[in-house]
Amino acid sequence: MAVIWGKKKVETELGYVVDFCPICREIRELEVSRVGLANHIYFISVGKDNLAGHLGRCMQCGTKIPVDAMKYETFEEASNTALETLVQNTFPNLRSVYAERLDIEERLKRREPVSLPNRAKWLMEPFEYLIPEVEAKFANATMDKEGNIGCVSTVLLLIVLCGGAFMFEESALARNSMIIGMGLVAIVGLIYTIIQIMLAPYRYIQRNIVPRLSQALSPLNPSRQEIQKCIVTLKVKGFRLGKNVNEEKLWEAILQKRDQ
Repeated sequence: MAVIWGKKKVETELGYVVDFCPICREIRELEVSRVGLANHIYFISVGKDNLAGHLGRCMQCGTKIPVDAMKYETFEEASNTALETLVQNTFPNLRSVYAERLDIEERLKRREPVSLPNRAKWLMEPFEYLIPEVEAKFANATMDKEGNIGCVSTVLLLIVLCGGAFMFEESALARNSMIIGMGLVAIVGLIYTIIQIMLAPYRYIQRNIVPRLSQALSPLNPSRQEIQKCIVTLKVKGFRLGKNVNEEKLWEAILQKRDQ
């Protein structure tokens, strides 16, 4: 029997802080987690994990961004603390650290013309922060609403057909027809559910990634050609976000955000 062993990621929640979220383009509350890599045998952790870094999950948009835990004074235990209180307690010099960035963001918000050094880097930034989430989604495909519907519908139909088979227990022909029907439903339902599980990451991009990309990109007032260039760059580098994001829908979402 093969022994399953290796390393797995372990996240440990540390508490809440305040920091700048590059997707919201605002100062936001973050939930910080310690990320470690632990040895495991049959997926059971063995020994202590090695520190791999820290992640902050924005409590507004849900994006996880790498953070330097050393810059925070402390971690708050409870969420929903008043923002300014959180600033003073966890990151009192936040506004001086991000002074230049916050000034640019305010000017972008007022739709003032802003000369951005290395504009291409600013446009790529939102994509780069969302790449890990998309890669993880494709690596660990799970059932979403459509997959659950397929699975539950298959089970319910099988229950109905099974009940029908008992009703026709005196008729061998009817009973055999019901059994054949149950087999066909099981096969079709299984295929449909598998297909929906495979399609789930693509739907996730459309429902969860595109809205955040449009939110982060619209203040930069990008052209269609700039968005195309970003997507091509991601494709060339082999990232799933570049290969699977729908450019047309992303552009439509950016235009909608721009008009708001």
